[in-house]
Amino acid sequence: MAMYTFLGLNGYEIINATEPEVVDIMLGVADSSVSKEQLTAWLRRHTKPENE
Repeated sequence: MAMYTFLGLNGYEIINATEPEVVDIMLGVADSSVSKEQLTAWLRRHTKPENE
């Protein structure tokens, strides 16, 4: 939820990702199995500015 809020406040939205995919990436962040670089790459693939 925090990621959705942060992205929304900064004018971005998640695209092309299902809810289970978002949960998996966040659980990976929480248990350190997803690195900062992996999260960055995931966000680049799955977000876009809201007005595009």
